[in-house]
Amino acid sequence: MCRRLACLIVILVFLIATIIRFVNFSDRVNFGPEQGISLSLSSDYLGGDWSLLGLVNVQRSTASGLSLFSGSLFSYSLVPLIFVLGKDPVVLTAYFALLNIFAGLLIYVFATRIFNWRVGLFSAAIFLFNDYMISHSFFILILNYLPLIGLLTVWLLYRYQRDPKNMVLPLFLGVISGIGFNLEYVYVFTAVIVFTVMIIFSKSRFLAVALFLMGAFCANLPMVVFDLRHDFYHVRTLIGYLEKVATTSGESKISYYHFLQFWPLASIIFGIIFEKIFLKKKLLAMIALAIYIFINLTSLKVSFVEALGMGDNTRPVLLKDLDKTAQLIANDNPKDFNVVFYPGVDYRGYAIRYFLEYIYKVFPNSVENYPESKVLYVFADKDFSCQRGYPWEVSSFCSQGEPKVERERISEKYFLFKLTK
Repeated sequence: MCRRLACLIVILVFLIATIIRFVNFSDRVNFGPEQGISLSLSSDYLGGDWSLLGLVNVQRSTASGLSLFSGSLFSYSLVPLIFVLGKDPVVLTAYFALLNIFAGLLIYVFATRIFNWRVGLFSAAIFLFNDYMISHSFFILILNYLPLIGLLTVWLLYRYQRDPKNMVLPLFLGVISGIGFNLEYVYVFTAVIVFTVMIIFSKSRFLAVALFLMGAFCANLPMVVFDLRHDFYHVRTLIGYLEKVATTSGESKISYYHFLQFWPLASIIFGIIFEKIFLKKKLLAMIALAIYIFINLTSLKVSFVEALGMGDNTRPVLLKDLDKTAQLIANDNPKDFNVVFYPGVDYRGYAIRYFLEYIYKVFPNSVENYPESKVLYVFADKDFSCQRGYPWEVSSFCSQGEPKVERERISEKYFLFKLTK
């Protein structure tokens, strides 16, 4: 195949992958509590409230009530984005869609250098048209960096296998593995695999181990400093959580997102398989690839018209409805108020809080101050009632007497209720 035609095919693949992600992009963006907390924390950093702590995991805690915190690198990475791009969630989410496409481009480049352009193209296509990768292009998430982390790790190991005397590579492998652990604690198992493979390739194992550990230490320096200043909070919390997992059935489970770092490697492996089929039977390889793309584009994880949620196939509240809700509250010019988000479990309304505080400059009371608030705005369906008795954010407000209730329609399904004492 001539080089010009090959280049045209490569450009066409990436163009289609980009169109798939950006058609009706704003309507397909997922924005929930994770995104609200992430952008709020990084916006606070930008305002000067720097911290060595990263995101709090509201779903992971020890038996004594200590919450797990991620490393702060993800939050730090959002600061320049917010500074340059602004605080619009759609624009910031677009960065992660482009990052996903960039990972596909690097897969093409690396696989082409290691094998040939056909393996590179098949590998990139398998990655870019995967339904999970398409889905992850529509929300801001700390784990969205893991495919890129995994790909860089594969490339560094490949380089180290070819040049085991290059001691810069173990240092870089340590840094990358440390970043992976900073983003997701379960990455420690991947780091152990990387460390083992590196030792196998190494010609100077003691030096390689020292450089790897130094790199991992440097990548987690904010976490280490915080622990030294706060009685080893991360260490104690992780140990406490592991004990809880070991003794409590169903406390935690393995999910696909624990393996996102392996997506690029899997794509390259399947790219090699497709290329071998292509060399023997071109039509069969093309039919197989077309079937793969069709299955992924018609998956329950992919929609071209609306947001689908983050991996659980539940329809989330649309971003425009959250924006409209925050705008209505801001226009009401409330004082001494709080917000509740009834769909799902984000009762404290972190997504709406982000719009209120950082887009419309209106500040609700803290998440601990529901009983003392004078006004409560509740985003809920038409059947909402104070008489349900839950959650605490509503019951604590209503327990002091039946409030005056007004409501305004947000969408076909949801209303904004205003409860006034």
